[in-house]
Amino acid sequence: MLYDNGQILEYLADLWSKGVKQPAVKRAIAGTVSWLQREMTHADGYFYAAQDADNFTTPEEAEPEEGAFYVWSYAELESTLSAAELAELEQEFDITTNGNFEGNIVLQRTRNEELSDSLEQALDKLFTVRYGKSIAQVSTFSPAKNNHEAKSNNWSGRIPPVTDTKGILAWNSLMISGLARAFAVFRDETHLDLSVNLQLAISAVEFILENQWIEDRLQRLNYDGVATIPAQSEDYAFLIKAILELHNACPRNSQ
Repeated sequence: MLYDNGQILEYLADLWSKGVKQPAVKRAIAGTVSWLQREMTHADGYFYAAQDADNFTTPEEAEPEEGAFYVWSYAELESTLSAAELAELEQEFDITTNGNFEGNIVLQRTRNEELSDSLEQALDKLFTVRYGKSIAQVSTFSPAKNNHEAKSNNWSGRIPPVTDTKGILAWNSLMISGLARAFAVFRDETHLDLSVNLQLAISAVEFILENQWIEDRLQRLNYDGVATIPAQSEDYAFLIKAILELHNACPRNSQ
């Protein structure tokens, strides 16, 4: 869901600002923003609402499987990674032969330190299995908008979950707040460039103001460029908060 990821971004940024400056926190922020930019951002600038929790593992399946896009069997890890890579992965993540989710493995961190270059390369191998290309080769990943697209498209990796591509004003606003807060917190960290956060947030606000403010009233939803349904109180409240967060995050003019 877009709304919880937006709040997670803001929460993680607040943790960092309070002194919890663990590399895992910084990595989680960067990973969330990469996912948002890669899979959840429309070309016009707004953010999609959600991705399904389940997906098809083959086009012949009648029903999708919970979490299949994201989980791993131990045998898959053994066949994809070298013995040394798997051993290093087991030191940093919760991995057992029996799995931690219905017999499969969700890669959950057990430590907070920086990951080694060799482990980053191992994770890139797993990314390639999932998406069909390496991280560096996948800047955008076109969504499957329904089950038919998911099962009929020729995916080079796993069949992805279906993406709900409508824009929801309140949820977009929560993500804008998270992006702006993360940028503000890390703005002076010379080793970390989060300028993409600011641009994503600005583009989303611009889209909302240009396309969902109609006849002096906000519209809550956007379906492929068509705004509809009058906004509710949460839409107004979260958008106001988002604009204030963005204002606070933007670099000040020195004059």
